Amino acid sequence: MAEKRDYYEVLGLSKNASASDIKKAFRKLAMQYHPDVNKEQGAEEKFKEINEAYSVLSDPQKKQLYDQYGHAGVDANQGPQMQGFDFSDIFSSFFGGGSEDFETNQFGGFGSFFNRRNTHRAQRPNIDLNLHTTVTINIMDIYKEASKTITIPCVKTCDECNGTGASNKPDSIKTCARCHGQGVVVKTTNTAFGQMQTQAVCPDCKGTGKIIVHKCEKCKGRLVIDDLRSVTFNVPNDIENNQTLVMRGEGSSFQNTKGDLAITFRIIPSKVFYREQGMLHEILLIDPLLAIVGGTVDLITPLGAKTIVISPKTKDGEKIYLQNYGLYKNRKKDVRNDLIIDIVYAKPSNYSKEDEQELKKIYARNTQNDAVSKHNYEINKEVNQ
Repeated sequence: MAEKRDYYEVLGLSKNASASDIKKAFRKLAMQYHPDVNKEQGAEEKFKEINEAYSVLSDPQKKQLYDQYGHAGVDANQGPQMQGFDFSDIFSSFFGGGSEDFETNQFGGFGSFFNRRNTHRAQRPNIDLNLHTTVTINIMDIYKEASKTITIPCVKTCDECNGTGASNKPDSIKTCARCHGQGVVVKTTNTAFGQMQTQAVCPDCKGTGKIIVHKCEKCKGRLVIDDLRSVTFNVPNDIENNQTLVMRGEGSSFQNTKGDLAITFRIIPSKVFYREQGMLHEILLIDPLLAIVGGTVDLITPLGAKTIVISPKTKDGEKIYLQNYGLYKNRKKDVRNDLIIDIVYAKPSNYSKEDEQELKKIYARNTQNDAVSKHNYEINKEVNQ
């Protein structure tokens, strides 16, 4: 058996970590390695290790024993507690659970995604009703808060057996002999601290309390059948690339319970637009000569064509603000922020030889550029300091 790592090391903490530090570290690592989020090899074992470390260090009495005696002080207690280990129960107990935790918003955070796990295993079988999909969008989808409809594979209650998994033949279901219909079994373990009892899901009936003798011909005892469902939603204008949001109750269904749908957004990079601190920017390329003399430019914005006035001596990198052309300020969609136009110098146009001669004459009369002189002064200062 591999030697256990130090619990403080597992959570990335020092020996003098506070209760708040321990809780914060566990929350971060649990989100990172939870098996419903991280599908990489070894993530499940990592999550178990993180949970074991937290279960000791978060308990003052166990922590004191561990600090004094190391693993030897708590291993006897730890062994029985791992019986019937359930990722969803651990996650829900830490981040909240129960129907009262659900908000009425269309989207929620990770907490809601995992809170809807099956918490009463003894009452019904463990069917993961949560779904996950990836949606690709572009900057205009974000700008318009576009409505999207997706079709995703899911499962629903078998309409032949109504979710029992058994056929309609007589005596197709019998009471589990091991747990006597309770769905759970109790195990007694002798430890250095006395006898300890732990409750675990019955391995024979998987928590249902029933054993299927003759399986349903339609679902083959799965309790559910494959299905497709269409889900419609609006793209939030503050969504970020690779961010995952959750639609409550839009997952698979089993009898009276519905799972959640987690949507991860992939945003196609734009060559023209970008967001910064909640504001939408649009890049406008102009000829350097236009920036010098000034003039107007016809710009295509998300709301249509707009004539932009370029003031004389406009600098590369200057910004122009178009009121009410940006992203929506609120969910009412009645007011927009400014659209910020970033001025960027383009490569100069191809001038004729006559024009180039005229420009050389103009430059010869205006060789003293204060900004250039100041920049050269700073270079000389740094090089020769």
